[in-house]
Amino acid sequence: LGIPGNPEREATDLQVAVAPRLGVAHPISQNAVLHFSYGHFYQRPSWTKMFGMPFVNFTEDMSTALDPYANQITYMEEWQGWYGNPKLGFERTIQAELGIDYNFSRWFKLDFTGYYKDSNREAGVITGVYGAIYDNTKPLMLSNSGYSDVRGIETRLDTHFPQPFNVGVSHDIYWSFAGETGFSRLFEEGSTRLDVPKGLRENKGDWSSYHRVKAWGNLYLEPGSGPEFFGTKPLGDLNIFAYFWWRSGHPYTYHPPGDISTRANNRRWFNYYQLNLKLSKGFDWYGIRAELSADIRNVFDWQFYSLLYGDDMTRWQENPALSEEDRLPRNWFSGEPDVWGWYTYEVPPRQIYMQLKLDF
Repeated sequence: LGIPGNPEREATDLQVAVAPRLGVAHPISQNAVLHFSYGHFYQRPSWTKMFGMPFVNFTEDMSTALDPYANQITYMEEWQGWYGNPKLGFERTIQAELGIDYNFSRWFKLDFTGYYKDSNREAGVITGVYGAIYDNTKPLMLSNSGYSDVRGIETRLDTHFPQPFNVGVSHDIYWSFAGETGFSRLFEEGSTRLDVPKGLRENKGDWSSYHRVKAWGNLYLEPGSGPEFFGTKPLGDLNIFAYFWWRSGHPYTYHPPGDISTRANNRRWFNYYQLNLKLSKGFDWYGIRAELSADIRNVFDWQFYSLLYGDDMTRWQENPALSEEDRLPRNWFSGEPDVWGWYTYEVPPRQIYMQLKLDF
């Protein structure tokens, strides 16, 4: 672990990854194409994971240490981030897919594809690293010890109408499996304690456990097109793109008192969905083209609760007569509603980005 001011140093090795990929498409009729692809994909872990640096601020006043609202902020390294691991390697995904594209009625394309993704060396496994002499607290470290695989079927329908309007929709049904290996605790050389392996850390999803739907629509009016008002066409050079996604909620296991069933994943959490919208309008101004655009994410500011666990899930299930606020978790110290922890960040609050572009 090293000593502050005199850390241990070790040179890292050059890492190289070779990523072979193959894609084949072959027409099987005038309107249909059979396609196959196979490839290895590598991704370097983020700099945050490789060079993380948590901070520590101790105090001898235990009332201050336990009070998250105290003026003196006191954190331990095991609560605030993780130590970097510059020896992290590339995350790897091997992907294969087989499908068929079919054009019909001239303006429609149907794509039916089956796929398989096998991922390993995922840099998301956390290990507590303890010192040889002082081991009351621990820094955390990430390693390439995660793995997962996903297999599924995607069906997609797109239109190819002449401008100005086109739409598309897809449905994805998939099964997933994930796990991690390695150690939950590692001790510095010289410690009398033994390293602790992770044990069995696997999560297997039921077939058809997840469904995802994506839909999009695009309206584009070329410059000089659109309805005319008082000799002008104000809607020309207008582009509107809408994107919507929906996915089924997480399956989870809960058996109320008196239920002797042992079936796993017998319930499903709330479904999540989001609508994004991007608008742009072009203008010609003294030979300069200006474009004003807005990117709106989560247009209706939808919010969804994160999946609960343990006692929080029990309280939610066993108190249907209470309001949702009273059934949800509260802050462990103040007892106030833990609003910041209720909602999932998969559907973040509404965000609006404005942009002005000038083309000379």
